[in-house]
Amino acid sequence: MTSSASSRLKTGLAAALGVVLLIGAGIAIDRFDLFPDLTFAIQRTPSRMPSTRFVPESDLRTGVPILSLATQDDALNSPETGLLRHPLEKGAEWERPAYVSYFDKGELRFASEVGLRLHGGKSRENSPVQSFRLYFERRYGATTFGAGLLFGGRSDPVRQIVVHNDLRQDLRGRWWHFMNPLAFDIAGAVGAIVPETQPALVFLNGESLGAYVLTEHVTSRGFQDAHFGHRGFTIADTDALEDMWRWQREHPRLTAGDVEKVVDLRNLTNWFISALFCATTDAFQGVMLRDETASPPRWFWVNWDMDHSFMDLYQQAPDPWEHDTFTTLLTKRELRSGLVTRLLEEDPRFAVRFKQALGDALNHRWTQRFLMERFDHYGRIAQALKVPDQEYLPVLAEFLRRRAEVLRKQAPEYLPKGQSRRVTLAAPEGASFDIDDNASTAGYEGWYFDDTAVRIAVTGSWRDRFDRWIVNGHPVAGVGPDFTREISEDLRIEAMFR
Repeated sequence: MTSSASSRLKTGLAAALGVVLLIGAGIAIDRFDLFPDLTFAIQRTPSRMPSTRFVPESDLRTGVPILSLATQDDALNSPETGLLRHPLEKGAEWERPAYVSYFDKGELRFASEVGLRLHGGKSRENSPVQSFRLYFERRYGATTFGAGLLFGGRSDPVRQIVVHNDLRQDLRGRWWHFMNPLAFDIAGAVGAIVPETQPALVFLNGESLGAYVLTEHVTSRGFQDAHFGHRGFTIADTDALEDMWRWQREHPRLTAGDVEKVVDLRNLTNWFISALFCATTDAFQGVMLRDETASPPRWFWVNWDMDHSFMDLYQQAPDPWEHDTFTTLLTKRELRSGLVTRLLEEDPRFAVRFKQALGDALNHRWTQRFLMERFDHYGRIAQALKVPDQEYLPVLAEFLRRRAEVLRKQAPEYLPKGQSRRVTLAAPEGASFDIDDNASTAGYEGWYFDDTAVRIAVTGSWRDRFDRWIVNGHPVAGVGPDFTREISEDLRIEAMFR
C-alpha cells in the first residue's frame, strides 16, 4: 500500500467512527479494540464507512459492480502479522477485521464489517494481486451478505465470499481473465454442481486491484443451505479418501453398479467431461461431499478452481484447443481418475453411458450458439471492467470453436469404440422433433460415438402426419414417429410425411 493510501485509510477510519487517531504521538487507537460489541445495524452508517468513502467517484459513474475493502495498514503490512507479508499463512489466526462496501449501477447496496483472509493456493506466491475470502459473522455485524444482491439471490444466504483475482498468465506471456466463471458456466450446462460467480471491480483501501470474480465458497454453510436446503453433509478428509481407495481395490472388476452404491456416477461423469472439454490442466480440484440424508448416502463433487482451463497453461500442445486432456485425467493416482479409468476399461456398459453423456454434451449443451454467447458475455465484461490485457480473447474464441472437433478426433485412442459418426436429419421445413430429448428441427447435424444411440421423436401437429423413416436411402418398416437407432456408421435420416 502506498503512503498516500495509508494516510487516506487512517483519515477515513477516524471520520467514519468519530475516533481521533493520535498518529503524531505515536499512538494508533484501534477502533476494533475500543468498540468490539457495536452492531452494524444500530451503530454504523454505511455511507461513512471507509470502504464506502474510498471509492473514486469516477469509477462509481461507470455503473459496474464494485466491491471495496478497507482495513488498517498493519493488518496488511505488519512485518509480524500482516496478511500481505505472510501470504502463505492460513486459518482463523490469519483473519483480520475489515470493512466491505458493494456498489452496483453507481449506488451503494451493502456495507458491513467483515472478517478478511487471503485465499488461494499457488497464486498466493506468484499472482500480482492476492485473492481474499470474506467472512460474515455476528461479531462483525451482518451475518450474511445483503439478500438478493449477489448471484441473483440464487445462493442466499451468502455467508462467505471468495474475492478471486481470476488472473492467470500462460507461457506465452498472455494474461487470461474470467476463466473460472466461463468454465463453471460450461460445467453447469451439463449438470455439474458449480458455484455462482459475479465479476466486479475490486478496491483495497482506495486503490484499484482491477477485475476480480466474486464467488460463493463451496464449503460454507450458506452454500449447502442455498443449493441443497440442509447441512447434512460429510466433507471428505484424508481418511475418507483412503477408505474409498481401499474400497475400489477390493473389487477385482469394477462395474457401474458397484460404484453407484457409494458414488453419484452421473455427477462424476459430468465433472469429468466438463474438465475434459475445458482442457483444465490442474483438474483435480473441487470438494467431495456425501449427503448423509440420502438413501443410500453417496459421494459427489462440486466443481471448483477451474482457472487453468482453455489456455494450455504449460504449453503442452501446439495450440490450446489441441491439449490432450484425456492424458491429464486418466490413469492418475486420484480417486476420480481411478474410478473412471477402471470403469472405461472394465465395464462396457459404462463406456457406452460415458460416450452417450459426452456426445449429448457436444451435440446439445455445448453448441456454438451457447459457447459464443458466453464468450461475448465475458468479452463485454472485460471491456466494462477495463481489463488491460485482452490478447487472450481471440485465442479463447478459437478454442471454443474447435474444441469439440479435437475431442472427437482424440477419443478413439482413449474410449472403447470411440469413433464418431455423423448423423443428419432431413425433413420438410417447419417440421418439429425432439432429438435425444431436445427440441430440434429439420437440418439437424450431430456426431455420435459408436454403440451410442440417436433418439428422434416427431412432435406437434406433424406427429399425426408422419408416414415413414428413410435411413441411408432405405425405408424403415414398422416404425412409428418415435425412432431410435444404435450408431455404427454415418446416418442420413429422412422423415417423410403425408
